[in-house]
Amino acid sequence: MEQTGGEPDVVGHDKKSGECVFYDCSAESPKGRRSVCYDREALEARKENKPKDSAMEMAAAMGIEMLTEAQYRELQTLGEFDTKTSSWVKTPPDIRARGGAIFATAATATSSRITMVRSPTTPQGRSVAR
Repeated sequence: MEQTGGEPDVVGHDKKSGECVFYDCSAESPKGRRSVCYDREALEARKENKPKDSAMEMAAAMGIEMLTEAQYRELQTLGEFDTKTSSWVKTPPDIRARGGAIFATAATATSSRITMVRSPTTPQGRSVAR
């Protein structure tokens, strides 16, 4: 996470596994993780202004997982994050099957629903595991 401009921090401890839980606590989406598609499928569907990478592939390369909607909402209780940027969050398979992906901002994290966009026309979003 640090190599792409992130600020990993311990936010919890899994008592069952003994593992520490890390979130990327950078105030805004790190520059090294901006302008990417959600996953390989969305990246291949882009016809113009194709990004170099996808959020899911970047997360896999770092050995981390993207935050779920619930985890993103939890992150927002720890401070102010994504007030000027947005982050891709792990999208349920049923939404991906319909060509959608989910991204969030500080403003949407407190609303009842985080934003879903159709992948091939997704604005260049970003962020991996915050």
